[in-house]
Amino acid sequence: MQKKLQEEIYVCKIRQVEAELKKAVIKRDAAEEKVQQIEAKLKEEENRQIVCNVASIICPLNSWQSFLNWLGWEATGNAKRKCTYAC
Repeated sequence: MQKKLQEEIYVCKIRQVEAELKKAVIKRDAAEEKVQQIEAKLKEEENRQIVCNVASIICPLNSWQSFLNWLGWEATGNAKRKCTYAC
């Protein structure tokens, strides 16, 4: 009788641990899904920032020509003056 009671206790403990494991797996899966969603959101925001940065430097051709003229460069790309520093 004592041996059978011990076996039932062990089985009960095993089932409890299995239940804990199942809950932990469910929580882990939910956390992994949330991490993936946050990573995707981060990537989207980084891409949006890149697009904004690129869009802010793209100008119509005449604006570039004005800028080059302001720097002392001809519109053909030939320099009126040389650049004195490395870019």
